[in-house]
This record gives sequence, structure tokens and C-alpha cells, in this order.
Amino acid sequence: MNLGHYQRPLAWLLAGVWLAFAPLCSARGQSAADGSPSAVQVTDVSVGLAGHLKVGHWAEVRVTFTNSSPAPLVGQLTLSTEDGDGLRARFTAPRAETLAPGETTIARLVKFGRAGGDLQVEFREHRADGDIVLVAHTVRGADLGEAFGSTSELVVTLGTEVDVASALDQRSYRIRRETHSIVVAFADLPQHALGWDAVDAAVLPTSELSADEFSETSRTAFAQWILLGGRAILSVGQAGEQIFGDDGLLSALAPGEFTRVAPQRRTAALESYAGSVQRLDDGSRRTSLEQTLFATVRGRVEVAEGTVAEQTQPLVIHYPVGLGQVSLLTVDLDRPPVSNWAGRANLLARMLGAHQAGETGRGQQRDLKLPAQLGYQDLSGQLRMALEQFSGTSLVSFSLVALLVAAYILLIGPGDYFLLKYAVRRMQATWFTLALITLGCFALAWWLNTRLKSPSIALNQAEVIDIDLATGLARGSVWTHLYSPTTSAYNFTPQIELAGAVEQSPSLAHAGGVLAWQGLPGRGLGGLDGRAAPTLFELPYDITTDVSAAAPPPAIFGIPIQAAATRSFVTRWWQPVNIQFPSTLAINQDGLLHGQFEYALDLELEDCVLFYDNWLYRIPGPMQRGRVVEISAFDTGRNLQWHLTQKHVIDAKDIITPWNARDHDAARILEIMMFHKEAGGDSYTGLTNRYYSWLDLSDHLHTGRAILIGRAPRRATTLVDEELPDFAERYDHSWTVYRILLPVGGPL
Repeated sequence: MNLGHYQRPLAWLLAGVWLAFAPLCSARGQSAADGSPSAVQVTDVSVGLAGHLKVGHWAEVRVTFTNSSPAPLVGQLTLSTEDGDGLRARFTAPRAETLAPGETTIARLVKFGRAGGDLQVEFREHRADGDIVLVAHTVRGADLGEAFGSTSELVVTLGTEVDVASALDQRSYRIRRETHSIVVAFADLPQHALGWDAVDAAVLPTSELSADEFSETSRTAFAQWILLGGRAILSVGQAGEQIFGDDGLLSALAPGEFTRVAPQRRTAALESYAGSVQRLDDGSRRTSLEQTLFATVRGRVEVAEGTVAEQTQPLVIHYPVGLGQVSLLTVDLDRPPVSNWAGRANLLARMLGAHQAGETGRGQQRDLKLPAQLGYQDLSGQLRMALEQFSGTSLVSFSLVALLVAAYILLIGPGDYFLLKYAVRRMQATWFTLALITLGCFALAWWLNTRLKSPSIALNQAEVIDIDLATGLARGSVWTHLYSPTTSAYNFTPQIELAGAVEQSPSLAHAGGVLAWQGLPGRGLGGLDGRAAPTLFELPYDITTDVSAAAPPPAIFGIPIQAAATRSFVTRWWQPVNIQFPSTLAINQDGLLHGQFEYALDLELEDCVLFYDNWLYRIPGPMQRGRVVEISAFDTGRNLQWHLTQKHVIDAKDIITPWNARDHDAARILEIMMFHKEAGGDSYTGLTNRYYSWLDLSDHLHTGRAILIGRAPRRATTLVDEELPDFAERYDHSWTVYRILLPVGGPL
């Protein structure tokens, strides 16, 4: 066939198609102000911390728009990406945004579910005759920056490099896991505490820190991240007054009352702590350290110089700030003589070691012994499996599905052949027998589905409510699993009922919270670090993430769930509270806890225990408002690690109850997640606790805190769907644990 004859008509046809659809293509980015295609443009998109994010964790996305029209434009910004199950999630805020003429940068929180997934940016202008898309922009995953694994370790240095990478390499308990260290400029720091969600520890040298580069908004976000459970290593020497003095940049993070900056010429204790064979002063005795001094300090002093006769001067202090922890070095890491010292990496490694989430490296040898079909190697995965157990619903094992598929293949293959050849003796009857077998298998599948699956909606939930009395801070961590008997889309929001009035607080200005999907860390099927499982849904759903003051509660709209399937969600909320527990708890010279406290919540707690240091004190009976609990130095406490590992004595031998990675006891899993490090960490469980590492409060037990723990008979957080009036009544199982942090006085 001669195709040359058709070339000209084909060319005219393609040109006509292009002209017909060209207006549709150019409509993207059309400005509502003057109709020009370039009135609003996306000029920059920055994600996470200097282009680094961690899959399955919140990250701050900053979008810069250029509005070339003379008038401001009001509308809504939407950011969309894949969630942990491969569905498209759109992150929005109920408030409107204004694009002033010129450049405008808007920061939003987004949770990325896949490494390499793209980010879609859309801005819609609000008009009287309907919204119009002003600009739609897509950023490829390769252009977003570097995405780290969901359970990798990320240590961030602010401003000045102090060789954190070398310190991480020199830790004595190096383990097989992904570890990253990055340096972030102050201009790239998050504007909200959740923007730090991916960070395991932050290192801040302060010798050259200024208020101009470390803005008030960034400082507030940094401090609130620590309050809500973050971990920081601060190095404050010559800039002590500027950092911790009256109206200092980080005065809220001080371990005590700042007095002065003074020279320190003794270095033996710091050298011993770092395990360095090289002298810090290089033997010259001419070098002095500028050291920040305090009148009194709280927490645990790791290193100090001086004698009993004279006042000791702490060099390394570990202390709590809200629900977080700070390690303070009272000399400068980034100035001589420490910056030139060969032992600096060892010193920093030792300080970073205090912030490990219960990992020793020994337990990693047990990874190979875990059954591969579990699909998880982190405790969050085990909690997820426990919350998948619904009454009246049984999970079908892969073995049963494989057996049924094999039986079906045998029936329609050799089974049907031998039946027709030797029994029926009419091979053409296969059209009838094949249909009969297929219908029978469909009937069996339907019967099994009705027997194994519940016909109604059900929810399982676990939540941990932390209350820090010293700062008046409450934090909620909630995991909710929803079972849907039919393919449906749901809209819900959390309702929070907490005993204690919400008030303004210098530590936390206002209440807030986020609700989003919960991911499964790891590389198993559907894991955050692997490939997403196939999904039946293409339409996106919406997640509102407004964490500003007076913002409405977070919500999810239109999330689809297929028939007889589950979806998991995590809610995190925080609020200042006005709760006071009159307490005289203190430590005597022998290190024993004594004193009393009065319970002041309008909520009855059951199965209460008091944790302090290495000990556990049981409190009999329910805990009710006004009850006074007295702890005597002569009371016999139980060893805390024995309790957590369920150790007992048989024939004069200490026997530890092995951790069962298949166990579905949610209360037991929560207990270990809350004190994983104290239980022995991965050397006991064989599982890591990295995905929700901020839940572990083990360090607080050794820095002047006692923790009252009890189980509440009612939930503090309830998901509500306005379209389903009885949605809140569909809870199948729920576990609510309160942890109340009580200050303890006396020497540590």
C-alpha cells in the first residue's frame, strides 16, 4: 500500500485535533484577574528539611507563588500525594489564603506515603460564580528531594557543621539500619512543630547564633517540637546569656537559672566521658573553655568539674522539657579547643547515645528468626495487627486462600477430566460440569465471607494520653482501625474530651491536632518502604490540616474503603491544660522515692502503677479525684525491667518471658512501646520501636520524673461521622492509657 497518498490529509487531521484541544491545555494556569496565562505561577516548592523528608512522617511543604496581577487573589491551596496504601490524598485547610501582588509563600503540612511519589499543587480562586483553578503544578518525586525510609534515623544539625556523621559512625552500639545526618540552614527550618516530625535528634551549636537568622517563628516551632516529644543536643558556651538569660533566644529550654559565663580550665572529666586519649587542652594549659553556669539545675548531671568543697560546674546535663528531652553541653562544640579536639566525635556520639530509642544492636540478630509472613519488624506493625482483630470477623490467612485456589485449579483441571472420562464418559459435558464447579466455588466463597466477616461497621482504637504537670501540657496519640462491611466512603473527625480545662500557657500557646492515614513501616507487602498494594480507587480524598490558633478540628472527607476491608488512622493532638497535682515526691540521700501526691483528674483510673527510675510501685484500688497516695522510702518496689519483661524465678533461676511477635494483646504491646528502652529495647523484643519512638518515655524516669500510669474506662478521643449518627457507637474494642508525669525533687 502506498501511504504517501494519505500524508497530506493525515497532517491536516492532526492539526485540526491540536487546534481543537489547545484551549483546554492552555486553561491550566489561567488567571482570574485578567485572563492572562501567566498571572499566577508556582515559582518554588521546597519540601521537608532542606529537601529531605521521611516517608510516613509529616513534612512541611512551602510553596511560593508569583501573582503578576495588580490585585490580591483569595482562594484555597491544595497539595496532593499518595498515602501509605497508594491512594491519592489531598491536604487542604478550611481557611482561605491570599496571594498578594508579587511573591507569596504558603507553608502546609503533608504526609508522604511513598518514596519517589509526586506532589501536585493547585490553587483555586474563590469567585461568586464558582471557583476557578488559577494554577495547577506537579512536582516529580525526583525533584522533591531525598526521601528516607520510614524507620531510618535522621539527625539534623542546625547552622554550623560539627561532624555529626563521624559521631554516628563511632557509636559503640552501631546497628544495621539506615542512618542519615544533614545540616540545615536556619532559613530552611520548619514553621511548625510537626515539621520536625521526621527528626530523631537535633544538634544545635550556639556560639554564632543570632536572633536574625534563627527567627522567632522557627524558635517557637523548635521549642514546641521538643515539648511534644522531640530530642535535642544543645551546645551553649560563650553565648550562655544570649541563649538562656532573661529574654534569651531559648530561655524556655534552660535546665535552671542562668548565672554567668565563666572560664573552665579543668577538662579531665569531659575527656573521661568522651573516652578520649588526647587531652582537650593539648597539654598546654593555656586553653580555657567558656562555660555556661547555672545556680541550680534539674535533670541528671552526667559530667561535672569541681569538688564537694567547692560548687561543681556541670558540663553535660540530661533533662526533660515537657514530653521531650534535652542534652546540654555547657561549652561550645564549634569553637576551639573543642572544635580542634580529636575526641569531639566521641563526645557527641556519647551524647547522641542518650537519645536512642532502646536499640542496642543485639536484638537485630533476631530479625532473621522472625516469620517473614508477619510483614513487620517494628512494634507499630504489631500494634496494627492487634487492632485488626474485630469481633465476628476473622482474618483469612494466606495459607487458606492458597489452599482454596489450588483446590479450584485441581477441580477444573484434572478433577473435571477424570470425572468426565471415567464416570460420565462424555467429554462434551465439560460445559455443564465446569459451570457447576465454578458456581459451587462462588457459593463456597460467599458462604465463607458471610461466616468470617461481620455485617456491620466496627472500630478498634488504642490511645495514650500524656499529661506533663510541670508545663501544663497534654498530648494524645490515637490509633483507630475502621472495618467496613461494604464498599463506602467515610467522612469523620475526632472529638476530644479531656479532664482538665484548656488554658493559655507560656509553653504551648494553643491547642491543635492532625488526623491522617496510618502507614505500615517496612518493605513488606503494602509497607511504606516497598511498593503499594493495588487499589480499586482512583478518586482522591481530602485531609484538612490546619494547626493554627482557633482552627476547627482535623477531618477526613470521602476516604473510600472496599468491602470487608479495614483502614487505619492516627490522630495526634495537643493542648495546654490547667491541672495541678499537689505533690511532695522527692528522693532521699539513698536514692529512694518518698512523699505523697493528690490525684486531681475528674476521671477514674484503674490498674494504676507509679514508675520511677528502676522501680515500680503498685497502687491498689481505683484512682479517684482527691485521693492522696503516699510513697514511703521503706516501701518495697518491684524492679521495673522485671515487670516489663515479666521476669520470674524458677528453681533459683531468673526466667524472662520471651516476647511473642505474633501476640495480639494491644495493652501489652502499648506497655512495651511506652517503655521500650527500659524493657531492654530490641534486645528483648527483637523488634524496633522507631516509627513512634517519641512514645517511649523511658528517659524521663532517670531525669527527675515519676510517671503515674492507669487505664481509663472511657475514651478521650472518639471519631464521629455526621452522616452516620451511630458511628461513635460502633467501637468494638478500645484501650485508653493515661500517663501523668510528676516532678520529683531531691538529688539524682
